[in-house]
Amino acid sequence: MLRGLRIGVLAICSSLTAWSACAQVLDVTPLPEATWSEPGSISYLQNEHAKSLYSAGEYAEAKTIWQGLAEYGNLESINNLGVYYREGKAVPADYEKVVIYWQQAAEKNFTPSLMNLAGLYEEGFPGHPSDLRKAFETYVLAARAGDEKGAFKAANMVFRGEGVVANFADGHRLL
Repeated sequence: MLRGLRIGVLAICSSLTAWSACAQVLDVTPLPEATWSEPGSISYLQNEHAKSLYSAGEYAEAKTIWQGLAEYGNLESINNLGVYYREGKAVPADYEKVVIYWQQAAEKNFTPSLMNLAGLYEEGFPGHPSDLRKAFETYVLAARAGDEKGAFKAANMVFRGEGVVANFADGHRLL
């Protein structure tokens, strides 16, 4: 499971009434941002070359480069391997591998992988129905790691009560 997940729901029960009000405990403290390859570095240039190969339909060559970079912990390459297996252009789509690759980079707070995972949880994928709670939690992690779109998506989910109890104050904190 993703580290640093501190989102929970706290039920506050009133002894005077038959119902309980819910307030959310939402941690929005920033997480350290993942390091990207420095533009101009060898790993950056190799990754860009692999992306151009992939765009040109040379999937096997792109995958070989990404696998080599992933062995050295290049998070963008790890994320791209997840995309490779999700799109299923050179091989049949394999969502188990997609999740493994994206979780590997997400554990290092790599926001593209966090956003990809959140979208996957939100949409669902073969054998796994949509999980809005998990999507919300992952969008919050992306927001805490510095992704503005993740904050926006999580805030909207809070406002609409999707995967979490609707809460106007938490939605505004996320924004």
